Amino acid sequence: DKVVDIWYKFLGLVRNNAELAETFSEAQLREGIEMLEKIMQTRVKLLGDAHIATGEVKYTVGLLYLFLGERDKANTYVQA
Repeated sequence: DKVVDIWYKFLGLVRNNAELAETFSEAQLREGIEMLEKIMQTRVKLLGDAHIATGEVKYTVGLLYLFLGERDKANTYVQA
């Protein structure tokens, strides 16, 4: 839960402070996506695809993909 919350808050801060975005490399952001996708898989397995906690991590993954400029991938997670 904390990992998802940290990434979500980071993305919210970046939206308001573009300089903060430069502190992370693309590799670090991709690593974040990998972590979040593992969390998402666990939540789907334990809680189900429709659970709010699963939706929270999907939305955060979508925001990260959007941040990386990958709109199509972002849409699959945000609209899921």
